[in-house]
Amino acid sequence: AANGLEISNHSYTYGSGWNYDGDWTWLGNASISPTEDYKFGFYGNFAKNADNVAFNAPNYLITVAAANNRGEGPSNAGQGGNPEKDGGEDGYDCLSDGYSTSKNVLTVGAVYELLNYTSPDEVSMSSFSGWGPADDGRIKPDIVAKGVQVYSASGNSNNGYSTKNGTSMSSPNTSGTLALLQQHYQNLNGGTPMRSATLKALVLHTADEAGPDPGPDYMFGWGLLNAQKAAQLITDDQGQNVIDELELEEGTAYEREINVPEGLSELVVTICWTDPAGTPVGAQLDPLDPMLKNDLDLTILDENTNSYFPYKLDPLDPPAAATNDSKNAVDNVEMVYISEPAAGTYTIQVDHDGSLQGNEQAFSIIISGIDEYDVIPECTNILTSPDNNATGVSVNQWISWADATYASTYDIYFGTDGEGINTPTNVFNGENVPTNGFTYVMDINTTYYLQVVPRNNVGTAEGCEEIWSFTTLDAINEFPYVQDIEGVSVPNIPEFWSTQNYSDIEWLSTSLTSNSGDNAMGCYNDAGLIETAMDNWFVSPPISVESGMAYPLSFYYRSFMPNHSESLSLYWGSSPEANDMNNLVWESVDFTTSSWEMAETNIFAPETGILFLGWHAKSPEGYGIFLDDITIEAGTLTSIIEPLADEARIYSTNGSLRIHANENWSGADLMVINLMGQVVYEGEYLQPMTIHMKTQNGAGLYFVSLRKDRKVLTEKIILSGY
Repeated sequence: AANGLEISNHSYTYGSGWNYDGDWTWLGNASISPTEDYKFGFYGNFAKNADNVAFNAPNYLITVAAANNRGEGPSNAGQGGNPEKDGGEDGYDCLSDGYSTSKNVLTVGAVYELLNYTSPDEVSMSSFSGWGPADDGRIKPDIVAKGVQVYSASGNSNNGYSTKNGTSMSSPNTSGTLALLQQHYQNLNGGTPMRSATLKALVLHTADEAGPDPGPDYMFGWGLLNAQKAAQLITDDQGQNVIDELELEEGTAYEREINVPEGLSELVVTICWTDPAGTPVGAQLDPLDPMLKNDLDLTILDENTNSYFPYKLDPLDPPAAATNDSKNAVDNVEMVYISEPAAGTYTIQVDHDGSLQGNEQAFSIIISGIDEYDVIPECTNILTSPDNNATGVSVNQWISWADATYASTYDIYFGTDGEGINTPTNVFNGENVPTNGFTYVMDINTTYYLQVVPRNNVGTAEGCEEIWSFTTLDAINEFPYVQDIEGVSVPNIPEFWSTQNYSDIEWLSTSLTSNSGDNAMGCYNDAGLIETAMDNWFVSPPISVESGMAYPLSFYYRSFMPNHSESLSLYWGSSPEANDMNNLVWESVDFTTSSWEMAETNIFAPETGILFLGWHAKSPEGYGIFLDDITIEAGTLTSIIEPLADEARIYSTNGSLRIHANENWSGADLMVINLMGQVVYEGEYLQPMTIHMKTQNGAGLYFVSLRKDRKVLTEKIILSGY
């Protein structure tokens, strides 16, 4: 470090908690705590020494693995007087003794690979990565990166490679990324390196949100490492001041006014400083003594003098969401996040509580969400999703392009007109969007054109004449249509299908079980058998239907665990968006079967056009649901399979439906569906009996369906009001 080293990786730690070396040994101190190793989260001499080195070499960033202790221990851990498994029942407080609790290092946890981030619930935690907090409540780990199934060098030979799991993989992964970011910064700044605090602030500032709640947590830290966003911010710094390295002197404060444009999705400001080494306390369990020496404070004020404070976490309640209603007095990284800020002038303030050791403190500040360029933006020349000239594009495809240098927002020209020669305008004519992408539910089998013009406070980019094009897929119009989830690379979903996940898990293809073949769709927590809230949609491509026709549909489903209630529903809608899925077709509430069951129903088409099917897995505490072998048959006018009309008579009288059927239909499923395809009655037909059903839905056309085994009888009935 004294000779200019900028980054080092440390894929090792020191023994804490349970250790396995042919047999389990506990490395804790029973006189301090017989159940938990006090060294977890403890700021000891290793952490102090690392902070000392970092403080004396301000351009040197130490990257440390968070270790793999979580969940370790023998099967009888926590029983018969034995210490609990590392991390206890909830998994928190298992950062191993060593450098991982240092203030000035970057502590890295391990997650599964995620190639195309779209939402926090896609970031999947490994089963082993160490979780915080540090004993004084500091946010640790700092960040997470890929550490599962990493192809890496092995010690088996001089040219050996193998696949490994561990934070020992996510830490060097991150170190390599940091080296590339330093290189990019130095290329643009005359070879001058970033301070370590600047680099640390940059990667935490641009990390993708992860975890169950907004903001940092003690599992994922500040989120998933995102090299592209960090590199883009370094580039943006050339057109406006968004990365700054400053000094705060004793008794002074730093202020900067910033301009926030209209329509901004978020304003984010982060500060970080390399703090003098802390003073370890005597060995004890979870001491709350702050290790912070120089307590800098970040605040943002709006034009109405409203104050916005940084995130902080509570070590006494580790699962609790981060708060931002007061100062942070323990972390040497502080971030203020304002969602959808009103346009206007904001004031950033940095001051300090108490005295500053050495009478001054260097700090770095990162800002995103301002519009203070001194040059016009450049054009963007790559359509990233879908590909230019692509065919078979989903109608709800996310449409995005590469970030444009110095751009704050983008004017989009989008539609089906212009033929790729003239600017398209019949959908969006210069609509301004704050991000490099948008979504719009498009028509089937249609060619769309897109032209993008980046914009900032100086003006719009010049010469952005390129017009991209792509064509949407056609609707399913050949029957029977079968989706058996085969030919899909796990965990991807079938082509042209989509998911909308509003919980911490998601629909994905899996080889864990199947009704036929090798794969099925599953919605479950892949971190283990964990009861998890489910609110997840699996949505079909568009399906072409004709008015007055009924389309028999079947599929197989099962629960993850026996004797545990799950709920699955099937809806249809006019678009692939969950909010439009309001026509219930079939549902099974609180089913418990873990063997494959067949569901059968009919899709009734109220008018000629297209519709989408959506399977909705919803449960407050679910283990999971599997779905397989979806089949849609060709539509028929009456949907009679093995005609049995002479065995039943269905008619209306006085606003009621009456069904008289012979004993062959005893025990049949009885369903009444309105013209919108909604189920208004569902029950069992019992013989002999007459069923009187007065509908609250008033007069109109209804479909009455009896289904038993593979026999289906459906009649159209007109009801008069009552």
